[in-house]
Amino acid sequence: MAPITRLAAAALLFSFVFVNAAPVLDPNANRAFSTDGAYGNSPVAQTLKKRAARYSQVYTCKTPGTIAITFDDGPYKYTRQLLKELDDIPEKPKVTFFVNGHNNGEIKDYADVVADAFKAGHQIGSHTWDHEDLNKLSLTAREDEMKKLDDALKEILPGKVRPTFMRPPYGNADDEVLNFLGDAGYTIINWNIDTMDWAHPTDVPKSMKEYTKALDASGAIKKSFIGLEHDPNEKTSTELGPQAVKYAISKGFKVVTVGTCLEIPESKWYRS
Repeated sequence: MAPITRLAAAALLFSFVFVNAAPVLDPNANRAFSTDGAYGNSPVAQTLKKRAARYSQVYTCKTPGTIAITFDDGPYKYTRQLLKELDDIPEKPKVTFFVNGHNNGEIKDYADVVADAFKAGHQIGSHTWDHEDLNKLSLTAREDEMKKLDDALKEILPGKVRPTFMRPPYGNADDEVLNFLGDAGYTIINWNIDTMDWAHPTDVPKSMKEYTKALDASGAIKKSFIGLEHDPNEKTSTELGPQAVKYAISKGFKVVTVGTCLEIPESKWYRS
């Protein structure tokens, strides 16, 4: 066979193989499917997974001298006491709660606590429905995690609103998850002070060391911080949280919500 003929035959074979092996994009679901309908294993799906993230997690505030003290995994039976402790502080600090729908407790059982936190000026953010690692879920499961909590919060929060801020469980969000959350309109929050209170829930001094280490450092007041703890831990709600707030204030920091520390107006913390 002549060289040109061989080249033409090879091109034809390549075209046939490529076209017939190509996966089909489902425009309605906005997902990549192979011809057998399996999501996640098709070449297009794998390509999407490898795309660089167009969004990133936020680890610190924008305004120097501010600190956003945040509480994950609630609401739970100790959250009400935490709200009271915060309200008793003269400076009336505001914090952020990244809540679940089904974790330590059922959100419907603490709907009044969540609504009261919102009314008091604290920020309510999403932490998914039942604290699944989003990196390990299919797209459909991720959507379900976010929507179920959105729907619940819309029935709980005054004005029937849903959060635009979220924290991925375990802080885990690969590029695919970041793109999914960012495209859905979420500001994705991480932290730069981790009390690890979940690992030693009754050892308040050990958890507080993370705050003193960060806030006592030279030049700390020129920086900003996002602290992490968990209100379902009794000692966190009754001791650690209030102590951390008071200590930050004593060091000259303004204790504010995540939205405030990022200089995002309150009108953009939620959507209808």
